Amino acid sequence: MSVLPDPRQLTLPAGAFVVVPAAGLDLWRLLRESSPTVGDFEERVTRAQAERLGLPEIFRTSVSHFEYRRQAVAQSRSGRGYVALLHLTADPHTRVALTPFEHDGHVDVWGFPRRLIAAIRDVERFA
Repeated sequence: MSVLPDPRQLTLPAGAFVVVPAAGLDLWRLLRESSPTVGDFEERVTRAQAERLGLPEIFRTSVSHFEYRRQAVAQSRSGRGYVALLHLTADPHTRVALTPFEHDGHVDVWGFPRRLIAAIRDVERFA
């Protein structure tokens, strides 16, 4: 059960979500390698790409995380790699939203990459 507001449970228009401070939240993020880099926590879609894909600008600037390890691992294209556990503390520059439009447990995170890296508590390999 999520501690984040679930837009499906609120009287909001379809596609709406609620952005909140990230304090006290544990989330999982896929990594490219065992050592996290700034690139692991930066957006990867340009404005032009987002427009072609029909992706709203707000999602272009967020980074996908998941509430549970298994959810993050399930998004791996290769089925093997690394996943990081982050513990987000009170940071006025980091915001999150539960955005379960495509995957339950999906959380969009807006924050500075170095602060997100500093929030990593563990990195695990999966196969």
